[in-house]
Amino acid sequence: MKVLLVHPEDQPQRWASQKWDLIVDLSWAPANTYAQWAREFQCPAVPFQQYCRLSEDLDFIRYISDKGTSLADEEGIRWWELFVLFFNDQMQLIASVCRLAESLSCNDEVFITRPCVEAEMLQRLRMFPVHLLSGPSLRRRVLHYAGEVWALPFWELRQIFWDKYDAGFALRRHFARKKDRAKGDVVLVPSAYVNATKTAASFASKLPDLDFRLVITRASGKIANLSANVTTADLAGYACRRESVEEYGKITQMWRELCRELSRDPKTSVAYSLGLWEGFPEFVKRGLKIRDAWLGVLEREPVKSVFCCDNNPYTLLPVLLAKRKNIPTVSCHHGALDWRYRIVPAFADVVIAKSEMEQDYLSRVCSIPASKIQTGAPDLRVQVAEKYQRGSANAIVFFSEPYEANKARGDEIYSELLPPLADMAIEEGRKLIIKLHPFESVRRRKALVRRILSAEQRRIAEIVTGPLTPQLLEQTWFGVTVLSTVAMECGAAGISCFLCQWLEYSHHEYGEQFRRFGVGHTLRSGAELLEIPAIIKNQGGDARVTGSVAPNIPTSQLERLFSREERSALLTAI
Repeated sequence: MKVLLVHPEDQPQRWASQKWDLIVDLSWAPANTYAQWAREFQCPAVPFQQYCRLSEDLDFIRYISDKGTSLADEEGIRWWELFVLFFNDQMQLIASVCRLAESLSCNDEVFITRPCVEAEMLQRLRMFPVHLLSGPSLRRRVLHYAGEVWALPFWELRQIFWDKYDAGFALRRHFARKKDRAKGDVVLVPSAYVNATKTAASFASKLPDLDFRLVITRASGKIANLSANVTTADLAGYACRRESVEEYGKITQMWRELCRELSRDPKTSVAYSLGLWEGFPEFVKRGLKIRDAWLGVLEREPVKSVFCCDNNPYTLLPVLLAKRKNIPTVSCHHGALDWRYRIVPAFADVVIAKSEMEQDYLSRVCSIPASKIQTGAPDLRVQVAEKYQRGSANAIVFFSEPYEANKARGDEIYSELLPPLADMAIEEGRKLIIKLHPFESVRRRKALVRRILSAEQRRIAEIVTGPLTPQLLEQTWFGVTVLSTVAMECGAAGISCFLCQWLEYSHHEYGEQFRRFGVGHTLRSGAELLEIPAIIKNQGGDARVTGSVAPNIPTSQLERLFSREERSALLTAI
């Protein structure tokens, strides 16, 4: 049997002259794409995703994580646990490649369209060659990097440079503006991303009597128009020249001992031999510098509590440090759901669930004790809900996602959704707004829209960037997305949002959870897109999803979450 593995940046048609018995897409695309490939090549075509087994993969990741619990520094931070959290995608990749290898026989011939980590892993696992159809190419690499530079704005290129060459703030600390020490107690908010900052800011705006100090690790954590009780500082401004040489040496010695154990364990020996954990020492070296910067924050600022809105390893550091100092810690994920709670503990004293759906996911799926979960959210609905009138809304809004970051084929998803939505907008006398996620490239999406929409369709299409605003929601006749938190925000505002179930590429049970709580309207095929106007007409006036957002947390109760007294009571209850 001849098997073709297709790299995410390739299309199989380039190798149509050869006869294939199976095509495996190392990316993910709509079912129509694989049906078309199957017709063209007269053989089965499947996504690599079918080799994923979520429950087994999570068990594997947890097993790996438990191996290194002793790799702790002087502050009690378990670096191996954070490393596994940071590289969980690679852990799942290992498991999926192993299943692919098991499905092939020793007589099968395997070809791959270009070099990639999957090819290297598969070759090591099968112990005989995986044939490359196009080898390493200097021209291709130059074009790839040129394309990346063209697609990204200057500020993002600058951030990538700093992340790569100055992760420990050795240079940036000299240029960072030093903030004056806060005069009174502050709630420390660590953030690396705009959505995490937005979530924290929404809570801060409801607590005018508390002062918040937002400390960002990256420029992408900044937002404008914060409430008066929020001040922003750069973590680089707290970095120091301290070198943790001796401490680093002890951790690397423990790492070498763990390596011996991983190499002998039948469950981890294959993964260890692939060398995907070789970056751990560098991860720790960088992490210790970032840890020391957070220690600088806790030493210089009168921090009364820490409020973290993302499970990023580097923004989790102040949570772990604060717990050791008996400082209250609260977490609240910026999205609807966060599957990473399934592989790491809930580090904070309290986890805020913004909806009943999230509370159920944290408790039932992630096994977080009910005593640690506080359900509620600041009221973000009134401003939009009171103004919104469906009849005056003039736009169909497609809420896009950075599909390629999750190894999905964005071109194919856009091609499946945008043309029928544009035709519908023309027929209904409305416009089509494409709302981009912060991680998407505006240039790339504009080029994609030009390729797949006709001139007439492009006239009513508009690309929008930036945060989701009440003004955009007030224009929205209805929303369409594959699977996004925005379905909750639309539901809370009484706006219909349609979820394209047949295009779901996440295997973390998000879609199932959305459907379980009636968040968004599920579409099971592209044909059902055409039924949306009739569905809206049958709804009458209100499309509000009452269970999508939890009741408000009273201000007094929110304030208690950030107090030492509440932490003591909670720990006693647990």
